[in-house]
Amino acid sequence: MKRNKELLRAILLEVEESPGFDGRKKQFFSFEIQGYTAAEVHFHVHMLIRSKYLEADEHEDGFIGHGLTLAGHDYLDTLRDTFAWRITKTKTGEAIMAVSRVLGQVISGILRQTINDHISGRSIL
Repeated sequence: MKRNKELLRAILLEVEESPGFDGRKKQFFSFEIQGYTAAEVHFHVHMLIRSKYLEADEHEDGFIGHGLTLAGHDYLDTLRDTFAWRITKTKTGEAIMAVSRVLGQVISGILRQTINDHISGRSIL
């Protein structure tokens, strides 16, 4: 399963906004995030726990934990700023597009050279 930053952000916001996560005692939490399967949410909660953004343990039907760690609050602060979040998403998309264009040019060049070599009889195929 691939990491989904939107889902990570949604989970952190959900935990932060849930009553009872004041860090004093462990609370059970299990929630649904609209548009995502239970397996996707579970996988991403595990990622947040392993990354030390959430302090929690797995339970049969969800998780038991104190809530966000200091690192989790810091990460969420970074993601919460919608302007910064939009820039992050935009820059990531621009980088992916640039890499795709370069890769497309490289593949086109290789194919063009292979075809020219084949036509001229220098083909290694």
